[in-house]
Amino acid sequence: MIFRNIVFILCFSGIKIVDNATAQEGSSPLIQHLVTSETTHQDYRLFVIVPEGYSLNTNEEYDVVYVLDINTEDSAQLASFQRSISQMSNIPKVIYVGIGFSPDEEHRGLRTAHFTPSPNKVIDEEIISLYRDTPELRNSSNWASGKAKKFADVLALDIKYFVEENYRTSETETILGASLAGLFLTTVLLDQPEMFTNYIIASPSVWWNNFEIFKNTDAVARTDIEAKIYLAVGGSENSEMLESFEKLNNSFGQNNSTGLKFHSEVIENQDHLSVVPISYMRGLQYVYSQ
Repeated sequence: MIFRNIVFILCFSGIKIVDNATAQEGSSPLIQHLVTSETTHQDYRLFVIVPEGYSLNTNEEYDVVYVLDINTEDSAQLASFQRSISQMSNIPKVIYVGIGFSPDEEHRGLRTAHFTPSPNKVIDEEIISLYRDTPELRNSSNWASGKAKKFADVLALDIKYFVEENYRTSETETILGASLAGLFLTTVLLDQPEMFTNYIIASPSVWWNNFEIFKNTDAVARTDIEAKIYLAVGGSENSEMLESFEKLNNSFGQNNSTGLKFHSEVIENQDHLSVVPISYMRGLQYVYSQ
């Protein structure tokens, strides 16, 4: 096994980047970036995998697939997922960007804060209670839920900007998210759908705050969505998740946007965890099917 480690710091536009690249012989390198946003004063860890031949085809641009909720412990799974997808003939070579938080130890608190559109103090307290008397509690003030709009700004202005400036990207951008990250993607779709070309949403937690996302009838009924959307849920998930799927499925299914292409499915015999890689793979097959 051959490892290559590069560490450097760049400063521009208020963003600090620390890079680490680790390559295994015979495979694409997993490149790590640490991006600090002035919007949230929070560090975001990016895990980037470029396609085979990227360094040789210096004039070629590649579609980007962003995957939310990826931390260090998930990066090996992201690399495995990339290898599996690369064998599928109908999916082109793409750049994968896993998006996570730093430090990894605060992942659970930070993901709830960033992916939810409104506060829920009860759930905030439940999360904090898991970290009682542990060092991770020191930054619990950053874990308050309801920061989805700010994170959407980080995604658009910091993360996407960095990727587009440092990699040869095309205009086709797909984003994948499950559970709370699926809730976040739903809020982005209803607020600024033009941010991505394709949305792959697995088991979205749109039950948040008693399904409040559907109370914004103007957003739900908007008719200017131009995107491909793939939506899935596991057939063995709990009733709350199945209801979330049904409500969102009905909402997108009845949407009158002429630029909207939508496909959904219940993946039988899969639960909240096992459905994620399957739905991500099927979602990419769908968005590249036509």
